[in-house]
Amino acid sequence: MPLDTVEETLINIRHKLKKARNKRQLPVDNKVLAAWNGLLLSSISKAAMTSGKSHYRQAAAKLYQLFAKQLWDGKQLHRFIHNGTPGGQVSLEDYAYVSQGIIFWARASNDPQVWKLARQIALAGLQRFHNKNGWQLSESLVIHYNARELVLTDHTMPSPSATLLNVLYAIAIHQQDDKLKQQVLQYVDIDLSEMVSAPLWYGTHILLIHHILQKS
Repeated sequence: MPLDTVEETLINIRHKLKKARNKRQLPVDNKVLAAWNGLLLSSISKAAMTSGKSHYRQAAAKLYQLFAKQLWDGKQLHRFIHNGTPGGQVSLEDYAYVSQGIIFWARASNDPQVWKLARQIALAGLQRFHNKNGWQLSESLVIHYNARELVLTDHTMPSPSATLLNVLYAIAIHQQDDKLKQQVLQYVDIDLSEMVSAPLWYGTHILLIHHILQKS
């Protein structure tokens, strides 16, 4: 086949492929995720407190309403909202990062109702994902036997167990709740041998211990 014919054929093929591609639409995932927006609320609330700028405060207040009115139904969190409908299998990370974000907004807004919601969500997360055998990330475990840990390690994100305990400790201090404070201390005061041998995996929990010792 002559070279000119090959080049012309290739041009025609590219044109047909481009025409077919232009008819397709890329898939779009527009779910609003609880955990990610909890992390965002933490950041925006910190910015509002640090900078004092009103647009950060307005953004944080608006984002808080997403949790108060849509992602929290009064009894449990939802993992996401998709096209206005909540859903998904919620995890400990959702409760930890959402309650953490709300705590930061509670500090920024100084609103008792925000503190109240943070407490409700954090305690619900504790009840669902912790028992006398330790923590679990999800209620849908592939391996159920002894599938709990006394402390969950850091990974790409901070330890959700340490994050949730930090939130509960902050609530106990703010509301002067000695019973809750002692409960948190009980969960924090565990065998430290594994953390000592591999501290980089337990940075968030170690920081929590340091924070508690400073407050003592």
